[in-house]
Amino acid sequence: MISLIGFRIAILILSILTLSIPLVARKSYTRSIVVPFDRKIIFPVVKVYLSNGTVVTDYCKEYYYPRKKRRGIKVGGRKIRPFETDSISVNYLSGFPKDSTWIFKNIDGPISAYSFLPILDNDEFSHLQKRGDSIQPFSDSLLNYFLEEAGIKQQKNKNPREVIIALNNRSQEHTTAYTSKLTSYKKKLTQVGKVHFKGGRDTIAYVSLQMNKKETSQWLLCEYRKIKPKETDSIFISYLRGIPYDSTWLFKVIDGSISAYSPYPVRYINSFTHIQKEDGPIEPYTKEKLKEYLVGNKRAMDLFIVNPDERKHRSIREYYPYPAILEFNFKTISKQARVDSLMKRIFLERNLKEKVDMCKEVLGLDSTVNHPYIVLGDHSQKEGKSEEAYQYYIGFLRYSENTKEIERVRGKIQRLKRPIIY
Repeated sequence: MISLIGFRIAILILSILTLSIPLVARKSYTRSIVVPFDRKIIFPVVKVYLSNGTVVTDYCKEYYYPRKKRRGIKVGGRKIRPFETDSISVNYLSGFPKDSTWIFKNIDGPISAYSFLPILDNDEFSHLQKRGDSIQPFSDSLLNYFLEEAGIKQQKNKNPREVIIALNNRSQEHTTAYTSKLTSYKKKLTQVGKVHFKGGRDTIAYVSLQMNKKETSQWLLCEYRKIKPKETDSIFISYLRGIPYDSTWLFKVIDGSISAYSPYPVRYINSFTHIQKEDGPIEPYTKEKLKEYLVGNKRAMDLFIVNPDERKHRSIREYYPYPAILEFNFKTISKQARVDSLMKRIFLERNLKEKVDMCKEVLGLDSTVNHPYIVLGDHSQKEGKSEEAYQYYIGFLRYSENTKEIERVRGKIQRLKRPIIY
């Protein structure tokens, strides 16, 4: 009996050891891969320029596949891969698709330097580019070649960032080198901002927006000092523009016929301090003032004021200004602006029925927008409506100029065994 139990225990230990071997191997493999595939990074806000012409600005999380050496980002629950984009902007650095990842321009000038990571003072470059030439993988020999062309001796044991900036500064052309200049504040300042000072000087740096306890004044920690609103023309944090207003900055969190402002650069916030109608003055936000603005739009007013019968629970607020303002703006914007707004919602929408309805609405406003045709064609094909799917795919080919998407849709039409005539 004892020997049988001992035998079973031995088998169990052996099986555990056997199963753990591939897990250990996978873990060590993941760690051995160099940047950008060895860690995840949370990007606070990213601006994505999609290949179909849509521009999406939203909170974002990065994801990656270590074994496949691929990178992507998640925006609103939607995964985006480099090949789907023309470019992206993170920390106000432009990223361009290269193979299966993005490379970000850290130094812009006659010699531009690119990195896998959108970090301002990063000096681990992946690619170099001489103005007018193609982007090439970074190497010491390539950098030395550029130095020889400029008549400069090779710089041994020098930081590549310093060498490239010195090389660019020999030219009379303007050079932009993105750097934090804030070593002492590094632990405090994790957010990147763009500051336009009075007098025309601009800077991109790590910043921290501070406010006093009474919430009556603000200042910005940047460039080793405190910057007050009166010193700036505007600032940008999380891709929201802040303008000086008394002793604070006001960030436009909603833009439209009715604009809403907040002293905090936070998207989708339901508490405002100031509102503005069209080109009128910026006024302090009150419920009565917003009711005046919403007059004539019953749907927006219903969204703003919650029915008392629905407000039985204490956690349900009495007023919801954010959805009310969005509804009002959507009804008053131009047709093109409405199409752009719907396209962003289509891109982020997870509910298929809602997405299909919005695609039909877009085509009702502008039949030349090509992306909805693919969504509607795929939906019709799933429902077994092959003729309807064929017509949608032909509509896409009629208006699209994206060669990759055209080839993909041609393959779908061939699987339907229909002629490609448009």
